Amino acid sequence: MMIRTYGFLNTARIMLVVGAGALMAACGGSEGTQQHQDFDCFDEEATPWRIGGAWEMTVATGNSRFARQGGPVAVFEINRNCGVLGTDTTPGIPVELVTQDTQSDATLAGTATQNLIDSGIIAMTGIGQSTSLAPNAGRTTAANVILGAYAGFGEELTGCTPAQLANAAVTKSATPTAAANTCWDHKGLFFRTAQRATFWGRAITNRTVAVATSPTRIGIVVRGDAQSRSIKDGMIQRYNELGITDIVVAETVASPTAAQLEAAVIAASAHDPHVLNFTVLSTQVGPLVTAYINLRDNAAAWGAGSKPAGFNNIQFVGQQGTAGIDLSTLSPATLTFISSTKFEIATTFVPLATEPGRANFESVRADFDPTQVDDFPDIFKNYDLFILYALGATKAGTTTDAFAIAAAIRDVANPPGTVVYNYKEARDLILAGEDVDYEGAIGPLDFTDTNDISKPRFAVQRIGADGTTLLTAIEVFP
Repeated sequence: MMIRTYGFLNTARIMLVVGAGALMAACGGSEGTQQHQDFDCFDEEATPWRIGGAWEMTVATGNSRFARQGGPVAVFEINRNCGVLGTDTTPGIPVELVTQDTQSDATLAGTATQNLIDSGIIAMTGIGQSTSLAPNAGRTTAANVILGAYAGFGEELTGCTPAQLANAAVTKSATPTAAANTCWDHKGLFFRTAQRATFWGRAITNRTVAVATSPTRIGIVVRGDAQSRSIKDGMIQRYNELGITDIVVAETVASPTAAQLEAAVIAASAHDPHVLNFTVLSTQVGPLVTAYINLRDNAAAWGAGSKPAGFNNIQFVGQQGTAGIDLSTLSPATLTFISSTKFEIATTFVPLATEPGRANFESVRADFDPTQVDDFPDIFKNYDLFILYALGATKAGTTTDAFAIAAAIRDVANPPGTVVYNYKEARDLILAGEDVDYEGAIGPLDFTDTNDISKPRFAVQRIGADGTTLLTAIEVFP
């Protein structure tokens, strides 16, 4: 079915269910949503500006279910301020949100994306994690549709740099690629508010050298997939820049056994490292530390080998979140270790409630739907993309030229300009001919020359003795 939402009066929503159309045919459970408010500041003759969302809408568990909350809040904020290309006194164009459910399936994500393109959208967000995003992102840029990704960290999603575009020896691909001497020419139409994997790795290295005492030997345990390898590559890049080159990498599978984890720790520790970095699934963080504790406390676990001299004093700094660590399965010795200063994890940063961009988002969300209280980062990243689309259209003076809007997005998101944190203030300054630097709910949104966030923030966490997550630092990619 298609759900059309027309009015938000005192946060009460008026819902009208209409018959399913061609847009819904290919993805069971998908829904298209139009949202505009009953205010007197819309151009009644204007065709609504359609923005799409290919989101995991029926997923009941996992992180992806949160992201879909951000887009509707942004549409509500834009529309209650007279839409796009309007002002408080001039009628604007309402934004219409059209959604499709990817159901966390790469094939369905492709169908959902194509359905949205065929519906006439000019911009969209989503397509999920890298496994769904990478195979399907090329559809949007081929159709000259702007795509914003709030998830998907893979390096294959990094577009061509200006230097690569100018270099005839570099192959330009129409789809995301990690092939050597090749880059994805997304034509400037792809924006990523999710952090690049290599940036994540570099942030882990920054934190490592901040907490470890003069580390010169590094061990890395890495999950054997493209994203984790890219995080590992980022770690090594940054270590090498800092003059640290004695690094041993041990790769393991996505769901290793206890024996496989012990083998990986032994391999990564062969050179007696000062630090053990890691990038594994969140559910494997606890078993990884358990493997280390068993090797630390049980000489027999080394078999014919011998424990390195400094093994008992290794500093752990890794990539993941603490939410996937099942404390109930861990031994007292493991719990003691992960609640010590010897263990830290760098994960996606949740903006503080006191930050201006987050505070504006919460104010708008409370008016839109006071029952929503989730604070997963993808909510804010998705919201920011919608606001950027509207500000880009305002700056470009068009809702139909994707290339002009994309170029303008970079202008409104990057310095120089007046720093602003909400749609209305930014829109009014743009219409007054001033430069703005929009900082969103997730924080600063400065883009690199490949349209990746240039300064993503990472939360450094450890687990307290009482099982709570403690924020110990905020790390920024240099």
